[in-house]
Amino acid sequence: MILERSAVSVLLSLFLTGMYKEAMMANVTEWAELVADSGMALLRNGAETYRTNETMEYMAKALGAKRIDLFVIPSTVMVSLTNREG
Repeated sequence: MILERSAVSVLLSLFLTGMYKEAMMANVTEWAELVADSGMALLRNGAETYRTNETMEYMAKALGAKRIDLFVIPSTVMVSLTNREG
């Protein structure tokens, strides 16, 4: 899923203003795609893998993910999120 620039700016605005919880979707898969797309965008624009991993983890925690599994190398981003413990 590749988001258009306007969709990304709306999501980032919600994320930064703290209103993301009001706009949260029940589907965790969509949030995993958002986190993965953000990570790939960071890598494409020259971010280091450790910084990409940290940013993706921060985003997932802020979205309310209880379990976060990330794998980031320069050519690949893998994300697994769950919204409940277990």
